[in-house]
Amino acid sequence: MKRIFALVLALAFVLSAAAVSAYAADFRKASFDSFYTNRGLEGEELNFGKGDGVASDKLDSVNRTIDSSDGSVKNVSFRGWIGFEQELQGMGYKINNNEVVFVEGALDFNAPDIAAVQAKENGGAYAARFEIVVPTEGLTNTNTIVIVAKAGGDLYEIDENAVASGDAKVPNTKITFIGIADDSSPVDGPVDGPVDNPTDDPVTPPPTGDNGAAILAIVAVLALGAVIFARKKVF
Repeated sequence: MKRIFALVLALAFVLSAAAVSAYAADFRKASFDSFYTNRGLEGEELNFGKGDGVASDKLDSVNRTIDSSDGSVKNVSFRGWIGFEQELQGMGYKINNNEVVFVEGALDFNAPDIAAVQAKENGGAYAARFEIVVPTEGLTNTNTIVIVAKAGGDLYEIDENAVASGDAKVPNTKITFIGIADDSSPVDGPVDGPVDNPTDDPVTPPPTGDNGAAILAIVAVLALGAVIFARKKVF
């Protein structure tokens, strides 16, 4: 049984390594230059007043957190360029665990500097400039926002885990956005009064011994398979 468990772990390692190399090679290069709050509105600010360029580093300087608990930030905007080994099919954003919202016109293949963007040492032939404005009015409490690209039919979150060809680090677009507090949201914590037991059935103890190890190994492989499938789709 120990030998079987060791083989399962070895197979899992090989599969995870193959998955990483498969999706990393698809992403060529990216640049995240500009982060705006209140884009196109009164009070527009670029990179927290620190000048254009290297927006991800400037987000790091504020712990990647935008505090709009007073409702003052109506939108946030991400601008830069990006390139894959396949044709870009769209870009958008994702808030928390909701569906990706694709932004029409986010990609610009005719920017004045597109020749430099599409140079071999940069984004390559399929690269494009992008700007994505994310409306934030109505967001309450704490939220996560991240930019998402679609290329070759797959979705790629441009976050701290994104890796381009040659293991080059990709600028991180993930931020935390704090909206107006909403006390109506459910709060985790102790519940006053007795709690009904949903079932009177006896609790089955966890498996032990060799059978337990085999079951745990099978569960681990199934879970890993799900992770590998997801990572092929999203960074």
